Amino acid sequence: MKNILIPTDFSDHAKNAGFYAVEIAKVIKSQIYILHTFNIAASKLYPPVYSGTMPSEQERKALTQQLEKDNEINLRTFKETILKGQAEPVAHLAQSTGFVSESVNQFAEKKNADLIVMGTKAKLKRSDASLAPITFDVINSGVIPVLAIHENIKFSPVKKIAIAVNKNFDQELLNLFETVIKFAKYFKSEIHILYCSKTDDADEINIFNNSVREEANSLLSGIKWTLVNIKNNNNEEKLATKVDEYIFANNINILSLITRKQDLFQKIYQSSKIQAKKFHTEIPLLAIPGV
Repeated sequence: MKNILIPTDFSDHAKNAGFYAVEIAKVIKSQIYILHTFNIAASKLYPPVYSGTMPSEQERKALTQQLEKDNEINLRTFKETILKGQAEPVAHLAQSTGFVSESVNQFAEKKNADLIVMGTKAKLKRSDASLAPITFDVINSGVIPVLAIHENIKFSPVKKIAIAVNKNFDQELLNLFETVIKFAKYFKSEIHILYCSKTDDADEINIFNNSVREEANSLLSGIKWTLVNIKNNNNEEKLATKVDEYIFANNINILSLITRKQDLFQKIYQSSKIQAKKFHTEIPLLAIPGV
């Protein structure tokens, strides 16, 4: 893991995510990229026709240049704040225009980012939303792992990571969790595999348990791991509650989920039936894009 991207809008929750990302970067010896994406209000570039005036091309260009200068100052201040005067990790500054989620993902791919670290707000307009909309969009539309950090979370050593899955634990699945395995090795963390079974079928659960034992002993070599079966009977609210309870009972530091071709991410984070439970916001979420 050589490159970590920190998108920022210069808000408090973005700064908090920046602090967290810096601590990760120091442990894994990576560099960071700090990106601010901005849009120029259309009303400034193209005033209402009844105003009687239209800015010239030169005036529009001047406005853009001024915004870029202001952004550069804010980026430098943001960098100084999250680095706290330290020389490490190496930090690069960048800015772009356009839709935030699209710009973030494009920049991440361009710079070969291994991880995107983003902040989430404590209070959102939708009672059923537990991730900030932009963070959610970046997670859903990207191909790079995203670590979502709630604004009240402070960095602490990553001792335990939970992986929530609902399919057979095989080589393909482990490849998707490569980032989690790297985290575990860097931080000497335990991995807790949470199998979220849709039924009480003992045969189904045994098949999964056997696949875990066959694969994990080699693929998780050198990492302490444990397996837990969580039955949800297709009830999304119960699933969230049970995962929530396990996380807090076992002091889990990070929850990891796959976001494509598995429905756990949508069940836990998007369902209108589920309110913003503690584990949605009070521990970091490591979202892994599927294939």
